[in-house]
Amino acid sequence: MAITDTSPAVTGTSPAETRPATASTGLAAVVGTGDHKTLGRLYLGCSLLLGALALGVLAWGQFEATGDPASQTDRALDNFALGRLGLVFLLVAPFFVGLATAIVPLQVGARTIAFPRAAAAAFWGWLLSSALFLVSHLASVGGGVAGSDGNGVGLTYISLIGIAASLLLGVICLATTVIGLRPPGMYLDRVPFFSWSIVVVAGIWVLTFPAFVVNVVLLFMDQKYGAGAFAVEGGPWAQLAWITGPPQVFAFAIPALGVLADITSTLSGARQPQRGALLAAIGAFGAFGFGAYVQPAFNPGAYHQLPFAAQSAFAVLALLGVLAGIGGAARKGKVSLKSPTLLGLGGFLVLLLGVVLTVPFGLGRLGLQTSPKAVADVAPGLEAAIAGSPIYTWGLAALVLVGALAVGIGGVFFWASKITGRQLPEALGMLLALGALVGAIVLGAPFLVLGFANKSEGLADSTKAFFGISAVGAVIVLAVALVLVLLIIGNRASVLSSGSPGDLDPWGTGQTLEWATDSPPAPGNFGELATVTSPEPLLDLAEGGD
Repeated sequence: MAITDTSPAVTGTSPAETRPATASTGLAAVVGTGDHKTLGRLYLGCSLLLGALALGVLAWGQFEATGDPASQTDRALDNFALGRLGLVFLLVAPFFVGLATAIVPLQVGARTIAFPRAAAAAFWGWLLSSALFLVSHLASVGGGVAGSDGNGVGLTYISLIGIAASLLLGVICLATTVIGLRPPGMYLDRVPFFSWSIVVVAGIWVLTFPAFVVNVVLLFMDQKYGAGAFAVEGGPWAQLAWITGPPQVFAFAIPALGVLADITSTLSGARQPQRGALLAAIGAFGAFGFGAYVQPAFNPGAYHQLPFAAQSAFAVLALLGVLAGIGGAARKGKVSLKSPTLLGLGGFLVLLLGVVLTVPFGLGRLGLQTSPKAVADVAPGLEAAIAGSPIYTWGLAALVLVGALAVGIGGVFFWASKITGRQLPEALGMLLALGALVGAIVLGAPFLVLGFANKSEGLADSTKAFFGISAVGAVIVLAVALVLVLLIIGNRASVLSSGSPGDLDPWGTGQTLEWATDSPPAPGNFGELATVTSPEPLLDLAEGGD
């Protein structure tokens, strides 16, 4: 057996009966919390709200590009940079950190997250830095990454350093939880896939975020002291664009693979027959998401070099390995086509498309490394943005990031009973699945097509239309984010007001430890857990007749 009778999760004793009956309530429970479930909900809600605001600025900037070039403001580049950086640092990255903060300690049988105060500091540091990032742009006429107001630009750089440092601290706490707080017998090759993906994420972020911070520090020194010693062609955005482009953008999609693997394994009702290969594929994709060396500002030929092309091709092979592992679970069991499954598989296919389309670009077969003149004619303010990263990469980033976000939303529906206390409406999950996938395609595809504008005069003439279509995609993703945050808040409020918790395992096929505790989990999560003897401890119990 995987868990002995000493575990209240598998005896007649409720886990809540083994823990303190009282806890802080109200504002004090939020501001002073070190509880990972509360921190996870805060991350999810705030990332969706701030990400929606960043998407709104991006859509606004792209709609502006459809007008008369003479009437466009000088904020086009700053709006674009805020939207691109916001999609990464205000939405996708903190969304997955929040989902992991809520779920990973439950998956590994931990009573709390490692370094709970540090985890709380990471959240508040990210939130305050993100607010400062938005305020420095929106409340200052010349603020932003490449603005003209010194104080506004300086605040932008300081906020970016705070965001990166906070997210890095948060993911280190999570990786430490997986490595150091596992119950006896749960070796690393037995941890759930989502928890394993977070360990991989931590390794890649530790290697790449410091490089981003150094770039920002160099920009800050140039801006503060006016030396220009570190100035590069294309301006400040060219020095930061690599963090939102391939292959670095793959690093923000790593958790999506763990979410999808857990969803399909659990909803298949069968053990994963290719577990080792699936863990290796997730780790390999993470390794190929290292992109700190692909910085066109310092290495103009980065997209022409063999390492970039080879890395993109191997990333595709890693994703195909993940797909094969998922197929193995589907063949062994019968995967239920619920909203988590549809969101997960749909988002994964969009993500896979974005990575696949990186390969011919890296091989130079598309000839898109040059900037299409049509864009500079239509939106003169974006000339520096194009110099920082070829426009084709904008589409790739949109597919990868929003595809990963769709998988993450599937994870929210999958673990909703552990996050809020009750399952989310299945019909709305199906609607969000459609919206997220349509939004990803509409946001990214126009830029992929526009990348060929230097080859076709007809495409060049349609540049404004492509910008407008992509802006519509940003609005669709924005709407999905807002609907999801309203669902989370409403569901949580309903549980608190009614006082009726959800089922321990609403799917009926739970395999891992998060399905052996209350919904929502009480403080302390678990009682005493005994030795785990397989990756699917709850299946061991079921097969043993308990």
